[in-house]
Amino acid sequence: RILNAQRRVAVSLTRQPVSFNGYNYVSVNSNTRSFDPERANEKLRETTERIKELKGTIIYKKIDSMLRGNIVSELEFLMDELGFDAGLIAPGYPENNRLVFDGNLYPEGKYSVHQSIVDTLHLQGKAAVLRGNLLRLGAEKAAAYMEEKIREGFRFFIGDSAGNEDLEVLAEALKKTDLKVLPAGSAGLVKYVLPENDELSETLEVPSFDDTRIAYIIGSGNRVTVHQVENLLKEINPATFAIDEENELDSSYEGSLVVTTKTVLEGKPVFAEKVSANISNHEIERGLSERARWTSPSPSSSTRM
Repeated sequence: RILNAQRRVAVSLTRQPVSFNGYNYVSVNSNTRSFDPERANEKLRETTERIKELKGTIIYKKIDSMLRGNIVSELEFLMDELGFDAGLIAPGYPENNRLVFDGNLYPEGKYSVHQSIVDTLHLQGKAAVLRGNLLRLGAEKAAAYMEEKIREGFRFFIGDSAGNEDLEVLAEALKKTDLKVLPAGSAGLVKYVLPENDELSETLEVPSFDDTRIAYIIGSGNRVTVHQVENLLKEINPATFAIDEENELDSSYEGSLVVTTKTVLEGKPVFAEKVSANISNHEIERGLSERARWTSPSPSSSTRM
């Protein structure tokens, strides 16, 4: 959508561009989810130094909607380095039925097994919840509440999101407060954080990869991913490799490849709350290199889901 709006975009997967200047949007993949906090923050340091060079920049910290990774330690590092007063954590993505009610994350809809975000991230006494009943009073009320809690010493806010209208109010509240609050969330919140004059098209022209050999590395086992994999198998008819089975892929195969778990290939979703049932991309890539006998493509021609 951003490309359709004719914006200059830099996407960094393995190394950062020489300069962030000249781009409307810069996306940096830190790939730190499996790192210990100290190593993760060290990797973020170069990014923060580049950001400091820019003026009037909107910063958005993309986090895992299931709260995996070093969310709090990385946010604290960015807040300290970039001069933010607090951080807003809003992992909800209503369009994918991932909701937040009263500070609790419901990964598969309102009636799924849920978890307290404050407890999961060990933020007791550090975080206040922007509940849905407050958000329904409007952005000004939400902004005033954040300012009050920051003065009381709170550094984090958990944002409810029963629907997209809650995310919209959260984004508007960030603009109405005089304090600097760093937004962190999934794909749900980010589109409301974009500048108002960057109304983006809903259509996207996908480039053709007919002559490209692609490895799709798929670690998630949730319902949405399983549906995406089913469509992918129909569209391009790739070879498949189940990382949790004793199988091998002959190196003579020259087409694209889907690497995931047996349950995903069988079309069986893993309930999102069973995080341990999912498999990390690092585990998949390690298994692929050990058993697949398949020359991995360059980073520019691999896709993770």
